[in-house]
Amino acid sequence: MQHVPYAGRARAECLLGNEVSVIAAHLSSVEEHAKAGRVRLIAAAAEKRAPAMPDLQPSLRWCRAFKTSVWFGLWGGKMPPELVIKIHGDVAKALDLSENEQFFKTTVSNGSISRHANSASSFKAS
Repeated sequence: MQHVPYAGRARAECLLGNEVSVIAAHLSSVEEHAKAGRVRLIAAAAEKRAPAMPDLQPSLRWCRAFKTSVWFGLWGGKMPPELVIKIHGDVAKALDLSENEQFFKTTVSNGSISRHANSASSFKAS
C-alpha cells in the first residue's frame, strides 16, 4: 500500500474513480456510496459501533491502536469578550434545539458525534 498525501482529505470521489484503493473518511462522506454498493466499508475507526450502521465493526475489535476522534469549534479574530460570550451562548442554544440534536444523531454522524458543552474560554489560545 502506498500513502498518497492530499491537501486536506482524500474524498470519496478519489475512491470511486479508482485513484486510490483505500481511504480513511468520516462515515457521513461515504455512507451513501456504501448503501448503494459502490464502496465497501471495512471498519469504523472508533471504540464502538455507529448506531445507524450496527453491522460495521469498530476498528478496535481488530487493531487496538487504530481509532480516531473529530471535534469542531468556532474561532474568530480579536473580539470583545462580551461578543465571544454572546456567540458562544447563541451557538449553544442552536445546538441544543431538539431538531439539531436529532439531525446530528441520524443524518450527519449516525450517532457517532456527541456534544460537549465547553466554555468559550476553553478554546482560548494559550
